[in-house]
Amino acid sequence: MTRQPTENDVLTLLALLRAATSDDVASIMFDDLVWSVSRLDERFRSKVLVHAAAIMGSRWLEADRMRDIYEQLDRWQVARSVDFALVTVKEREFDAAKAALGVDLRREPDYSVRGAYFFDVEVARDGQPPLKGIITKCGTAGNSRMAAFLHTVFSAYDVRLCCLVGMAAGHKKQVQVGDVVFGDKVIDTGGGISTARGYVPDPTPLNPDLRIAREMTSFRPERLDWHELIAKQIAAATADLDDLQVPELFDPATYRPRLIPKTILAKDELIEDGKVGRRARRFGPERRTGALEMEGAGFAVACVEEGVPWMVMRGIADLGEPDRVKDWQFVSTVAAATAVRLWLKSCRFMQDRA
Repeated sequence: MTRQPTENDVLTLLALLRAATSDDVASIMFDDLVWSVSRLDERFRSKVLVHAAAIMGSRWLEADRMRDIYEQLDRWQVARSVDFALVTVKEREFDAAKAALGVDLRREPDYSVRGAYFFDVEVARDGQPPLKGIITKCGTAGNSRMAAFLHTVFSAYDVRLCCLVGMAAGHKKQVQVGDVVFGDKVIDTGGGISTARGYVPDPTPLNPDLRIAREMTSFRPERLDWHELIAKQIAAATADLDDLQVPELFDPATYRPRLIPKTILAKDELIEDGKVGRRARRFGPERRTGALEMEGAGFAVACVEEGVPWMVMRGIADLGEPDRVKDWQFVSTVAAATAVRLWLKSCRFMQDRA
């Protein structure tokens, strides 16, 4: 079995390509370099290919050969650029996001890297080219794991906007099960300081791009047939597949969720003690807190590190009760992902970044 090439192997090939004494040898080595680098990290690959193309160009190869080289570069660098990424955590959220964007739930992924699967999607816009995006799944809960997973996403794709979509526990004084919360602020509540007097929380606030937050204050998805679109996508998905869990006696035609901008608290803590309100008061102000979840902080920090604008949209699947049931997870995530879809279709933010 042939050993997988490493980054050092590729750098050695690049040095040999630079030192090649004939165009024929250089051409063979370039082909070998392309094969080797295709198995490595996307960003490393792009940098190496840019250097290799510059070397080949400096050799004054014939025009047809140079055209082949630059077409190869385009395939690696341009094809993986997307307008948006919808990132989910659990399988139900993954299915819900795909259903909301009109992806056949039996369809095979369009791309995979390091065990992560990616589905290509589009959002149509009136009088403008469609926005191209991807849907993917982290697979494991937790802020640190989400941050690590985004490294995989950003190594494979150049993303203009990253959206975390999924479910959360809601604060019953502010939201209802089935509603959708846009995180106008995400607070990392996992940090603290141990002192002689005890443990002192040290929360970290994280804010989405101000332009996104401003647009969300006037975004009214119900005026864009949000409820009707949710009903259509849920009915289509559940009619086709019988393993999608929905609430007993659930009627898509009468489901009327609200989209509510609120603060989201993020900590690696599964809430099943019925004390969502206590946590909201602790990190307050309570009236501004709508949801608690486990990935938003790691997601936001990783996006900031990469310079990628971000947003968090969470469907309320339960209220963090001891006897919580999970039958709203799929439905509430469909609502959240559909809200993102309609926002992408109508927002000025993506137009301004074209």
